[in-house]
Amino acid sequence: MSMNYKEFRNHLNKVTFNSVHIDDDISSLLKLLSQFGFVDEHELFYPQGIFLGKELKLFFFTKKAITVVEIGESSIITHYKVEQISNCILTLPDIYSPALSIKFKDGRELNFNSELDSICNRRSATRKSILNIYEFLTTEQ
Repeated sequence: MSMNYKEFRNHLNKVTFNSVHIDDDISSLLKLLSQFGFVDEHELFYPQGIFLGKELKLFFFTKKAITVVEIGESSIITHYKVEQISNCILTLPDIYSPALSIKFKDGRELNFNSELDSICNRRSATRKSILNIYEFLTTEQ
């Protein structure tokens, strides 16, 4: 989405779930999340599904971990250690539609897709974000 966390917070009034605006619910959740270090320490942020009106997933990337906050009927926070990644697969059916699969040693998987994760007018930004995530995870530091 090429949207940082601050921009995401500014777009809360546009977020819907099952056609209901949920900005108050998300604001309350974000206040709770602010006590966790990953919110301040993240280097990349990816809000999957922000304008699609379905379940929203917030991805916070640090060099040590990926934290996923799933917002829906109930919220779930999952923490993945970067050291547990077995591989990152970037699929490029064409240069405009990258898809990224992050696979972990325990079989879990995170998937990002520029076509499925965004609306038409945000696909270019989504494409850029997916490429940034791939580069971030695969570049030696």
